[in-house]
Amino acid sequence: MGQIFILCGPPGSGKTTLLKMITEKGLPLKQLQRMTTRGLRPEEGDKGKSNLEYEFLSSGEFLARLARGDVANFIEWNQNFYATDIRRLEKALNDADDYVLHEDMPSAVHLKRRCGSKVTIILLFTDDKEELLRIEFAAVSEAGRSSVLEWQRRLGLKYADAMKLSGHAVTEPERGAYILGKLRRALPDLAFMVGRIRDGEDIRVIPNRTDQQHETFLQFQQIVDEVKQKRVGTRKFAFVLMPFGDVRSDGERKEWANFDKLYSFVIKPAVEDDGITCWRGDEISTRPYVLEDVIHHIETAQFIIVDISGGNPNVFLELGMCLKLEKEIILISRDEDSRVPFNARNLRRIRYDDSSKGWKKLYDDIRGCRRTLRDRDARQ
Repeated sequence: MGQIFILCGPPGSGKTTLLKMITEKGLPLKQLQRMTTRGLRPEEGDKGKSNLEYEFLSSGEFLARLARGDVANFIEWNQNFYATDIRRLEKALNDADDYVLHEDMPSAVHLKRRCGSKVTIILLFTDDKEELLRIEFAAVSEAGRSSVLEWQRRLGLKYADAMKLSGHAVTEPERGAYILGKLRRALPDLAFMVGRIRDGEDIRVIPNRTDQQHETFLQFQQIVDEVKQKRVGTRKFAFVLMPFGDVRSDGERKEWANFDKLYSFVIKPAVEDDGITCWRGDEISTRPYVLEDVIHHIETAQFIIVDISGGNPNVFLELGMCLKLEKEIILISRDEDSRVPFNARNLRRIRYDDSSKGWKKLYDDIRGCRRTLRDRDARQ
């Protein structure tokens, strides 16, 4: 299944330049077209009804598609309309190839929420994420930050290039008005993106400076490679169901095992040392809803490791799903755990002691269990 990488950012952030570099350098990403009612720009040439980035429509054609429900999103910019065709989007989501889509900032977030982690948002700005988060948006047009000054300078260059192509002389008052107008229009969208980042939304930020465009491309390529590497596909993987973090006993207030450390230092290495990818629920996000995501990974995992220590109800619910689906399960629990329900006590499980010696034995037991299951499968 393919991935869609959405490239967004304010005017002058370098989106079009990066898209050209992606094509020129042969990065294996197809470009997903948007629809727009704006006219062709001088630099786009006479290419008929569409080019790589846009399908150009009349206002009537655009409204007809809106009315038919053919669009996945919708935005107005400078009295022109923009949208993504829902059929193109669905085809890309089900395609084996990966796609890049140039979108407006709020539309990028909308599509991410609609499509889940099959969409990766990459925000271009004139500086890095930390600088972006420090901007004072209430007075940004007067701000002396280097990132904002660079943004204003590039908007001015963009205006000058457009005027040159159209044969108009560039006047300083007009240039200043253009920059201020673009800033005022783009700032709410940029501030919205900063708010989403602060709220923990998965938005990657790439600093894009005029003299470092090659580095910008390399960072984009690195994000693409990273996302594709983590993507759940046809690769074999194990899925781990267990509590997260520190869990304490309700009665004695005794501190239980730190499940994060147990997972990171024992369970995950025991699986991956066997050449199989290992994921836990907090490491994956391929569906819009958490339960849907968990069910998908239970269904597609080669085998499941379930730690029922601590009596976590979510883990028992997920264990029930595994049993119903007749998944291959390695069940583990702490030695002294008395909160295992009666209908799970008869299930074969590996018991471990919460100590360095106990963790070493658990590592060996998981590896041994895997060898037994593998040998059994080979005989069948």
